[in-house]
Amino acid sequence: MKNKISEIVTTVLKSGGYENYFIISIDESYYLQGACANGDNFIDLEITGEKYLSESKKYRSNIKAIIKELNWGYPNTENDNYYQILPSNSEIEIEKITETITETLVKVFNIKSLDESQIEINLLDE
Repeated sequence: MKNKISEIVTTVLKSGGYENYFIISIDESYYLQGACANGDNFIDLEITGEKYLSESKKYRSNIKAIIKELNWGYPNTENDNYYQILPSNSEIEIEKITETITETLVKVFNIKSLDESQIEINLLDE
């Protein structure tokens, strides 16, 4: 799974144009997404915020603790989702992005592998 995530991150960072993004759909309620422009030195990551979840789907306290441990910012007035903005200037930073996504999928959403149907990549020129 880590290799697939690395491929997704690299594609979004180094291809396309102005509004590149990817969405990994966990199920009908949860997602992890990333956005950037070709040539940016950062990527903006988000996971579903509780504002968008039904009462039965809201994160339990142990999952919220994991989200915090993985350094996701809590929703606020500027962003309704949990978020991270990570630098992407080097291969080491891109590896960190890949690790963050992989750990989030495994530890928060209990995802061990990804199916192509869960992945959407958009490379938009403008």
